[in-house]
Amino acid sequence: MTVERLEVVTIPVSDVERAKEFYARLGWRLDHTPPTKVQFTPPGSSCSVQFGTGLTTATPGSAQNMYLCVPDIVATRGQLTGLGVEVGNYFHTGGATPQPGLHPERESYRSHFPFRDPDGNSWLVQEVTTRLPGRVDRAAAALEAQTMPAPAPADPTSGHRDVENLIARYAELVDDGDFAGLGILLAEATFAGSGTVVRGRDAIEKMFRDMLIIYSDGTPRTQHVTTNLAIEVDEGAGTAVARSYVTVLQALPEQPLQPIAGGRYHDRFERRDGHWIFVERRVRINLVGDVSRHLRQAT
Repeated sequence: MTVERLEVVTIPVSDVERAKEFYARLGWRLDHTPPTKVQFTPPGSSCSVQFGTGLTTATPGSAQNMYLCVPDIVATRGQLTGLGVEVGNYFHTGGATPQPGLHPERESYRSHFPFRDPDGNSWLVQEVTTRLPGRVDRAAAALEAQTMPAPAPADPTSGHRDVENLIARYAELVDDGDFAGLGILLAEATFAGSGTVVRGRDAIEKMFRDMLIIYSDGTPRTQHVTTNLAIEVDEGAGTAVARSYVTVLQALPEQPLQPIAGGRYHDRFERRDGHWIFVERRVRINLVGDVSRHLRQAT
């Protein structure tokens, strides 16, 4: 059997307009279709998804673990979060059972995180930087490259939002207990807090592992709330600085929700190869509550 390519997958939804708004928010291309169906194509994909009234008898939300392959899983997770999409934690495969966090060596096909559409149809984002032999047909790939539209030019005003997303991503990674992800996020940064200055991916990951208490769900049971955000971006120089407040909340089965610390972040960022990254984060804690169930040295 000769097949040119997989063209379209039907997903079951209960509210067509709600699903249409969600997939449009992701930045997927809305294709021209008959009035009875809606079709979206993810950027760079040769396969589309469609939904509509009467297209399938499957239960809405029953499409599970549809794979989206991306070259940078950390950047993709940050982009989805910035769009208001609720995403799951990183996990990696390669052993007997999946493990929390990114794959330590970031091997292709190993790192994942999930998200769902409003009906509960689930997508699994997978990082692929090098395809396995035989996974790509060269002729098809060449044809797709020729017909794929050129990427839109970078928005010169996007630095402010990119910096916001980096600040938000830091809080997510801490609260998810994803210390490997923190090491990656701050790989080019100097981190200064509590009199300690640390630099480098491995050193930063180790610092968080040594410092924070992790519970049975794999998280520190905290929520870092970042407010009072002030960002100054120099697009021409490719640099930015930011100041913000942070309030750390914690709740445990034997401890009600309460603030345990308050402080400030002072950050510096640079744009390298078209992407904004942390180059410095300084943490100053002004107010301290009961951190005995959060910091190892406080126990």
